[in-house]
Amino acid sequence: MNTGGGPPSLDPGDFFPEDGIPVTVMDAEHHGRVWLHSHEFYEIVYIERGFSLHSYENTTAILSAGDLFIIRPGEVHAYTAAHHTKLMNLLFLPEALGPLIDELRALPGASVIFSEEGGRFGRVRLDLSERPGVEEALRRIRAEELGHRAGAKLNLRLLLAGFLVALIRFARDHDIGAPGPEERTYLPNIRRALRHIEEHYARHLPVREIAQASGLLPDYFARRFRDILGAPPAEYLKNYRLAEAMDMLAETDLSVAQVAEGSGFPDPANFSRQFRLCVGMSPTEFKQRQLIKL
Repeated sequence: MNTGGGPPSLDPGDFFPEDGIPVTVMDAEHHGRVWLHSHEFYEIVYIERGFSLHSYENTTAILSAGDLFIIRPGEVHAYTAAHHTKLMNLLFLPEALGPLIDELRALPGASVIFSEEGGRFGRVRLDLSERPGVEEALRRIRAEELGHRAGAKLNLRLLLAGFLVALIRFARDHDIGAPGPEERTYLPNIRRALRHIEEHYARHLPVREIAQASGLLPDYFARRFRDILGAPPAEYLKNYRLAEAMDMLAETDLSVAQVAEGSGFPDPANFSRQFRLCVGMSPTEFKQRQLIKL
């Protein structure tokens, strides 16, 4: 539905069943633009892969894999220049929480979700070790929603409350500052750098080459990249490679050595060390856990 001449407001009835608890998890892929809109439900967005410019309440930021943020009811937002952006959306109305909502609102830091003043939540940039847990929690909510088993409404309420507690903790533990005034100026340069990383991560890729692709001088590029994405280019590249490796380990039968080579780590021993440092377990342990889930 649309009120007045502003951006359209999405109808909750298009997303939640009439006789069920108003919470749902949706997969989405964005390419190009998703126009300005708002809605009267809460939306928690988790970026699985890709990157996109995101306009939110008159600010623009760049989103990349591992970003987690919330859109409150009535807040206007849009995705612009999305590049193969895969995301998971958790949508809910406050009544989905039932009596638990009062306890959640009373938690320290709960204003990042339930603030009545609106304003920018900011991005939580999840560590590699945190991302599998978030993805698994969202999948559990979706499975419960679709399963229609005994106690589904109760369990959905509990799973939703647990996810919101985790979100409040993430917001406490991570820097969630709003983008600075320079971010918008250099977004085109950083987008070009991210696209170059995505296309060439599997080979030797010096930071100087990424800077050249961005159109900025190397030292200046490194500063702007860190300001906008919260990590130096070399660290971002390493994390990008490890995230790709996690997908390969979970979704293919490739050996650890083959995954290392395919994700840009020519030395399998170094790959295993970096993987353990960032993910908290060895590549073999990670792959075994994915097989158990199947």
